[in-house]
Amino acid sequence: MVEKRKPVAVVGVGNDFRRDDGVGLFVARRIHELNPENAQVTCGVPDGTAILEAWSGTQLAIVIDCVSSGAPAGQIYRFDALAEPLPESLFSRVSTHCFSVIKVIELARAVGRLPDRLLVYGIERGETNAGEGLTPEVGYSAEVVVNQIVADIDGLAG
Repeated sequence: MVEKRKPVAVVGVGNDFRRDDGVGLFVARRIHELNPENAQVTCGVPDGTAILEAWSGTQLAIVIDCVSSGAPAGQIYRFDALAEPLPESLFSRVSTHCFSVIKVIELARAVGRLPDRLLVYGIERGETNAGEGLTPEVGYSAEVVVNQIVADIDGLAG
């Protein structure tokens, strides 16, 4: 039997062993703990095509990753990625994940695999040196983003 796809895909991107680079994974895990009934959560992906698979057939996809622009650690950005291109100054084309969110979105656009709606959250990193755990500023912002994503999911249901 084929499992029915849930209408929302939440995808956390990052590296747990590079401090704040793991913020996308942290947020996705928190969403998973809250167990929203209409959302499928993916914590970490091996490559960009796995993101395409994670959001395939969904009404709303939400991707969370850390960003690096030089702004204060914990700064939160939210983009409707179908309405506007993601700024390269935040989502660098070079990533510690072997793919960038920008490249994944452009690949999806080229092959016709974009979801109906696509929100991308970026949280400004503080530290990405080797180690585990988020810095306090990024940890606080991660919890704020969890609440915003819950509202996004609830908004789709409402």
